[in-house]
Amino acid sequence: MGRVTQTTGAVMADYSKQKSGTGVKGTPRHKEHNAPGSDKNPFGRPKPKAELVAKLAAAARKDDEKTGG
Repeated sequence: MGRVTQTTGAVMADYSKQKSGTGVKGTPRHKEHNAPGSDKNPFGRPKPKAELVAKLAAAARKDDEKTGG
């Protein structure tokens, strides 16, 4: 079961038999909500640039209204 040390005679635990080590190297602990290939972020469909420009323009207008400039 355990190993007896030579100096104190105490029994040490043998953790190699525990089977609770780390999982497979490189695997994620959980899935992300916006992982590539999911419904929210599908493969092969980048957002159109016009949509991005419109979003940035709306944000700029909102910021101008907020600051009064």
